[in-house]
Amino acid sequence: MLTDLFDQFVPALREGIVETCRLIARGDENIGHAAHAGLVEAMRDGDSDRAAAVLADEIRFSLSLLRPAADPATD
Repeated sequence: MLTDLFDQFVPALREGIVETCRLIARGDENIGHAAHAGLVEAMRDGDSDRAAAVLADEIRFSLSLLRPAADPATD
């Protein structure tokens, strides 16, 4: 039963991830490549602290692109 639910959920999850990536990239196909390379390097080197820092920075950056700019009139 759980497998069936998961199978039904995967297409919606994939669609959401693809849409989020599209919104973040905004036409820049190379966005995130440097962070990905840094994450792979850190993992290859066994440096979990650096991997966590790279990932946290990339998540913060991605979220900043998804959040609307603050409106000074409403701040």
